[in-house]
Amino acid sequence: MAGGFLALTAYGEVITVAVDGEAVRVTASGETSEVPRERFGTAFLDGGEPVVLDTDTAEAVRAKTDHGAERLRTAFEAHGYPWSEGDPHADAFQRWLDGTPGLDAGAQALLRTRQEALEKKDADDAAELRAALAERGLVVRDREHRQYWRAVPGREA
Repeated sequence: MAGGFLALTAYGEVITVAVDGEAVRVTASGETSEVPRERFGTAFLDGGEPVVLDTDTAEAVRAKTDHGAERLRTAFEAHGYPWSEGDPHADAFQRWLDGTPGLDAGAQALLRTRQEALEKKDADDAAELRAALAERGLVVRDREHRQYWRAVPGREA
């Protein structure tokens, strides 16, 4: 077989990660996200979630899994994809507080609503709001019930 393929069971759903010379494909909840090799930046594990950044440093894929970093790293590196032991842009994140300078009113509203979803443990709503923030050029991560954000270079927040 030309490509690597991992079937990962996590949180009651099957997550598949297919890695080959052309692209990385992650399927979760019946939906597949594909990152072509020419758009692939790096991959890493963030709190048990494999993350793929594109060449602009935006999150192209984030999925929940309980599968370890070693197997994922091996699959990516076997096909020449960069793997990082952590987020290479970790130092660019800022803690979000309501009214944080540098964010427009729309981004503030999305982060405010997402914080409420996190407090209610509504993972689906929080994921939808993460995607809406990504469309605005923001990458969001959560640490100890707090949201942190960074702007994708060259995109307005």
